[in-house]
Amino acid sequence: MKIDFTFQLIKYKSLCKKHKIAVIVGSLRKESFNLKTAKAMMAMAPESFDMELLDISGLPMFNEDLEGNPPEEWETLRKNIKDADGLLFFTPEYNRSVPGVLKNAIDVGSRPYGQIRGMENHVLLLVFL
Repeated sequence: MKIDFTFQLIKYKSLCKKHKIAVIVGSLRKESFNLKTAKAMMAMAPESFDMELLDISGLPMFNEDLEGNPPEEWETLRKNIKDADGLLFFTPEYNRSVPGVLKNAIDVGSRPYGQIRGMENHVLLLVFL
């Protein structure tokens, strides 16, 4: 019986755990439909979700030459992604692709190759036309 109780306790604790979700919006407009949708979804999220909107507006462009001494903004984004249990993207479609600012954030957030945990986490991409 002790094993069954322990299993139930572990199951209960995992259900009560706060899940940190990093939210990235691929539009820089202040009145962006995607930003409004992201904020509305964050407000409706269950209490077990700790959702944080990551600002990618000031992120320097990815350049592999800077990997030896990466900009502080890169390090902040990478830490936020690494610390998250999941990623949630809200983005418009530009020219049959994602906006450049989002592509840059993905490039920065997924490097250096093999050293950043996070991009393989649970990811949901929402694209609005």
